[in-house]
Amino acid sequence: MSAAQTIKSWLGARKANLKFIYALLNLFLTPSLIDTDQSQRFSGPGSAGFKGGVFNPGALAGDANILIVAKGQHVHWDVASPEDFAQGDPLLFSMSYKFDLLCTHKISVIDNLPGISSKQIEDFRLFRFNNKIYSNHTLLCLKKEGGYDKCLHTISELNTDNRTLTLIGQPLLDFNQNKQEKNWGFFEHKEELYLLYSFSPYILLKVMDWPTLRFRTVVREETNLTFYKPPILQGEHIALSTNPISYDEKHFLVIIHSSTRVARYRRLYFHWAVLIDKKSLLPVKITSCPLLKGGKCNGMMPGVIFTMAALLIDDYLVLFSGEGDSFCSYVKIKQKILNASFVDFK
Repeated sequence: MSAAQTIKSWLGARKANLKFIYALLNLFLTPSLIDTDQSQRFSGPGSAGFKGGVFNPGALAGDANILIVAKGQHVHWDVASPEDFAQGDPLLFSMSYKFDLLCTHKISVIDNLPGISSKQIEDFRLFRFNNKIYSNHTLLCLKKEGGYDKCLHTISELNTDNRTLTLIGQPLLDFNQNKQEKNWGFFEHKEELYLLYSFSPYILLKVMDWPTLRFRTVVREETNLTFYKPPILQGEHIALSTNPISYDEKHFLVIIHSSTRVARYRRLYFHWAVLIDKKSLLPVKITSCPLLKGGKCNGMMPGVIFTMAALLIDDYLVLFSGEGDSFCSYVKIKQKILNASFVDFK
């Protein structure tokens, strides 16, 4: 190895060590508005016969109860053999507004996408449009040797009476999609359906034709995050956690996240709440510190807290999350505490 290569290798190792130390400091020193210890778990390994766990619950406020859809896995994906990877079924939960779990049912998936198994869908986020309930979710294209090499974003209609998900298709955007597409946000506004594709850059689309799922970009702006402290929000990829919900007369609320690799935690997740102006449909406020962070989660991956849905119930914002890619949980924060934490998005 030449002297130049030796120096380059040393600098690379030093940079990796500094990144690791920085991530640890974020873990222990960065405050969050909600402590993960406050989370209430309602499903996990063994639930409904899924030994690998039940995780990443999408939720929606129903007329009488809270509707929740999550993915059951026969074997946790991190230790699954190639033939067992991502195998399982979606589950439909009904939860009272006092947070009592009322019932759990497996959902039958009606597959309208030729050549693709519905067993490969996960990460269900629920939304309403035209007085019907839908779920946007990921669809994994699995490899024979295990894992997946492509991830599509698809939409299904949820029928709670028959407990079915009917796959509709893949949204058609007016730009090329990536090989792996995750974490999109859908919401209805003024009887039109919008798709928040990404937060940084901020890309918003509107449906032009339903149900062929053709969308057109209506907003595309760079997101300035340089003002924000701690800089964890600046350092790595920022992605959407939840579908936006109506927060008050002037704003929608969406949860976003970032993650960083930290040794035994595998990945350490941080979540923030963002308010979007209902007139401009642009972000205008963000929490002054993370809303929720990983590090003390239950399951095989203690750094992974993955929020999938936010609901307003009484005077609380309630977050539904996956813990350790193994459990489903919820946690509450009073709106007045959350409101006091918002700072202007510069």
